[in-house]
Amino acid sequence: MRRSLVSVCLLMLALTFVACQTAEQKSAQYEKVFNEGLALTNQGKLAAAIPYYQKAIRILPNDPKVADAYNNLGWSLQNTGDLQGAAAAYENALKFKPNYKLARNNLNTVRNQMAASQKAPDNQESP
Repeated sequence: MRRSLVSVCLLMLALTFVACQTAEQKSAQYEKVFNEGLALTNQGKLAAAIPYYQKAIRILPNDPKVADAYNNLGWSLQNTGDLQGAAAAYENALKFKPNYKLARNNLNTVRNQMAASQKAPDNQESP
């Protein structure tokens, strides 16, 4: 009985330790994961970068610095063909940083792409 109580206490202590990461530790973890995604983006491996940006966002979901992760996620999604996902990512970037010009420009570009792709079938002539 005593052994199981000690095991439970140790487990609770370990879970508390993991849950109580300092803001500094989370920020460092965010930077590491974000930079891994950025390295993949810079290598043109956009699909591979997507989960890194998503993970970075999960690490600091309410921190304004995630605006950059959302913007880069949007870029990666946009350039792998997920225009709706990209638009949502850019909109989230702007929620955290309303004056983020790059995210605003990217959002406008993806909205124009979406509008053009909706019009494209109507512009095709029948044989």
